[in-house]
Amino acid sequence: MLLAQHNEAVAVDIIPEKIELLNSGKYSIKDTNISDFLVNRELDFKATLDKTTAYGGAVYVIIARPTDYDPATHYFNTSFVDAVIKDVMAINPCAS
Repeated sequence: MLLAQHNEAVAVDIIPEKIELLNSGKYSIKDTNISDFLVNRELDFKATLDKTTAYGGAVYVIIARPTDYDPATHYFNTSFVDAVIKDVMAINPCAS
């Protein structure tokens, strides 16, 4: 939300209900700062289910995905992050 004050920001998710909430100015997690920004700030922000919409015109892509940690093997499963990087590079190889 901080970036969306002075830049176009697009969020992508796979859960339609989250997208609907965000685009209607609501947030699914209790966070007073984000809720305040959505309701009271002038933002250049939208949320989408479509990866092409999210990554197509992006100059920068910030990836916020879980990396499951297995304490038995001391291994981080980064496959979700790897998949997003692959999608971004296929859709917009110029994005940083």
